Amino acid sequence: MQRNNNTWQGYTIEEIRHRRAINSLKMDVMRERILNRKHRVGAGMHRALYGNMLQNVFKSLSMAEYAFLLYKGFKQVEKLMRLFRRR
Repeated sequence: MQRNNNTWQGYTIEEIRHRRAINSLKMDVMRERILNRKHRVGAGMHRALYGNMLQNVFKSLSMAEYAFLLYKGFKQVEKLMRLFRRR
């Protein structure tokens, strides 16, 4: 595999196959690394956005606010039940 500009004849079939196999392995390894990083980043973002957001909302509400939200929820359900009973 010496490359002299004057006498270099190119790669043999065996050398080409060897290089293709090595490049294929390198691409597979890099693909796996990228997929693993993507999975870790996606899971972390989901936890950060939804887990922390809900925790912060529930931490900031007082008992009176919980009662008020519960009351509003029941009123909405009651309106829906009336609507379905009329039909």
